[in-house]
Amino acid sequence: MPGESAIAAEIVVDLVARPAMSGLARLILGPQRAGKSSFSEYLQYGILEPEQETATTISNHSTASFRLKIGRSSSLEMKVRRAVDVAGEIGPIEHARLCQERRPDAIVVLLDLAAPIGGKSKSATGPWLTSFCKHLKQRLSQSAKMRKKLRALIFVANKHDKVEKIKADGRMVTYRSIIARQLGEAFGPVADSVSVLPCVLVQSSVGTSMADAVISRLARSLAQK
Repeated sequence: MPGESAIAAEIVVDLVARPAMSGLARLILGPQRAGKSSFSEYLQYGILEPEQETATTISNHSTASFRLKIGRSSSLEMKVRRAVDVAGEIGPIEHARLCQERRPDAIVVLLDLAAPIGGKSKSATGPWLTSFCKHLKQRLSQSAKMRKKLRALIFVANKHDKVEKIKADGRMVTYRSIIARQLGEAFGPVADSVSVLPCVLVQSSVGTSMADAVISRLARSLAQK
């Protein structure tokens, strides 16, 4: 895939010669228009499309199983049983409920850096993230099976190219503050895998480096025992 060398430099020391990880299921969550479908497609095909107007996802979409090979000489191979792109319109409470229902190995939450943090707008990221984290914590506290199965939780701050760096950095600090405040100690062994990473999921001057860094972090988190 484009940018593979960047991934190799990141993970080859830790993952070379490890066996393939099979049967992984992932949920891709987030508000409307945050880039969930773009991330799902990049994860599966390794291609970023030019920026364009896209249709709103109105129902959940599951990929067929596929294999993801990354690192030097494809040193890490993951067989993904499915990656589920969840429609943003159903809201954060339903997103949290689906996490308990499906008990995925990994949850990737897409957030729109270009959207306002607060306010009454439906696109405001702060209220969505607060509600999702609050209800996810409740679900984790209720389900030992969910806590045991979940190995990675990654928040992706998408559309980094649409916001001035100082504003983007400030919004990512706010995201981290909300996550820490709402989730607390709910994660147990998965806590070290909770990340907020900047990303651009369309063709741009940054290429695929940010998207590759997200996949690298996801792969390393899932590879840990």
